Amino acid sequence: SSGINAELPLRPGKCSVSTSGAEDVLKSELSSDSLKKIFKAVVALNNLGLDLGESVLPKAIDIAKKEDTVMAYSLAYIISSMYNEEVPQDLLDSVEDIAHRADTIGDALSFDGGLIETVMFLKGALACSVKAEKSLLNDEMIQKFSNYVLGNKYKQGLSNVFYLLSGLDVLSNNKLAVPTRIIILEDSNVMTRETEFIKLSVVDPLGQSIHTAKVTIKSSMSPLTGQSLFGKDPINSSTGEFLLPKITDRRGIYNLEVEGGVPTGYLAPANAKFPAKVVVEGKVSDGKLKLVDTDDNRVLLDSDLSQAPLQGKASLSTRFVLDFYVSDGAENIAIHQAFVRFTNVKTGQEVHFVAQADLTRKYTVDVHFRSSAAKAFKSVGGEYQVQLVLGDPTLVTSITKNVGSINLVLPESLIPASSPFPKPEITHVFREKEKRPPQVVSFVFTGLVFLPAVILLVMWGKLGANVSNFSFSLASVGFHVGLLTIMAIYVNFYLGVNMFTTMKCLSLVAVVTFLCGNRLLSSIASARKASK
Repeated sequence: SSGINAELPLRPGKCSVSTSGAEDVLKSELSSDSLKKIFKAVVALNNLGLDLGESVLPKAIDIAKKEDTVMAYSLAYIISSMYNEEVPQDLLDSVEDIAHRADTIGDALSFDGGLIETVMFLKGALACSVKAEKSLLNDEMIQKFSNYVLGNKYKQGLSNVFYLLSGLDVLSNNKLAVPTRIIILEDSNVMTRETEFIKLSVVDPLGQSIHTAKVTIKSSMSPLTGQSLFGKDPINSSTGEFLLPKITDRRGIYNLEVEGGVPTGYLAPANAKFPAKVVVEGKVSDGKLKLVDTDDNRVLLDSDLSQAPLQGKASLSTRFVLDFYVSDGAENIAIHQAFVRFTNVKTGQEVHFVAQADLTRKYTVDVHFRSSAAKAFKSVGGEYQVQLVLGDPTLVTSITKNVGSINLVLPESLIPASSPFPKPEITHVFREKEKRPPQVVSFVFTGLVFLPAVILLVMWGKLGANVSNFSFSLASVGFHVGLLTIMAIYVNFYLGVNMFTTMKCLSLVAVVTFLCGNRLLSSIASARKASK
């Protein structure tokens, strides 16, 4: 991949490069068995304007076939384009086969090696196409490869920028099939009443406008109203500028369906869809604020919003009523969002109430503090800043109007025990450990537990227990060891081993003990029978 740096062409007259001794060094590399070294040497000789010598193309093709990788074939394609000889037919035929190794992701084609491998393949394939005087890749492939290269334009890194520009350059300057796309110029798809034109352009991968191309807007319908911005019939433009009709009541969002016509040598762009919207300057009109005491139906405040910011005082019996219209300068309009925001000056707590519109597009916010104090305001009184907030995709900018401030006075019974301030720290006291008996008592108890076993052994000794008949056979030893093991398992269970582990161990030992015990009893019975 590093070899592509050698492809940068030297521009005669721009600089002076000394080639003393370079030709011999570079030609010595042509005998290498490394395709990368051969590629670098050929490209360097070509850029320096030196004689390429005897063709190494057959050797490069053989190495490419042996390695059978996308990069190897790409280097062979580029090498073949630098010799004044016909490109072998088998190499030309391989271009499409290699292209089919690319992965399709959406509307893009790329190789596993990423941008580097994809760009190198494009450079080689398009160079061979120019030399063969026919496109070796079909139009769909070229367009999808172009989509992939363009999709890397926001990635960082010098290497990425180099290969991106290299790929865009070879796509834009090939003489057979230049991919194109349609773009919107100067953000002209966001229109106001002062906007005269919406500007579209057919461009090559480098973003250069194709001045002989034509643009057609096939449809410009609003998905909400069904209204068309440019009328129902398609409209054409050879300049890409479309004169907008006089916008009066056309505020809204529209979907533009656009197609382009291109001259020979260019690939027609895919039909494009763009969002467009007509936006207006919105303002609040005929706004009125009332504070009414519902207990005695007394108006505490009745003022126009033109006098804002206003100041008022409210209690549980107060009702807050805000009426207003939203105008675009010509008529009252309906918008997507309209609400009033109360912000507690001390705590920063925010409370929102949505404005409701009637059939005349009059918006109203009606707040009863008696019902809202506990739920919305969380029983937190004090001074609140009141703001009217309006938003809509078809407004030039959102509107935030300062209405004023209201001092909300709540009775002490409504002040919650859980205020918005941090609660006092709770210290948990865990139960103290129970007192244990002295260590002497524990040892005495343990001794008493084992005392019966000691007494048993002493009594066997005094009574003259006979163990001479004990047989040291496998069955006898296995049986008695099994009994002792079972007792040890019980002791471990008592000391803390869980029941599942105990049962698992017990089942294994019990089987062996049973078999050994059965064999032992059989041998004892046989011995007694023989003695008789």
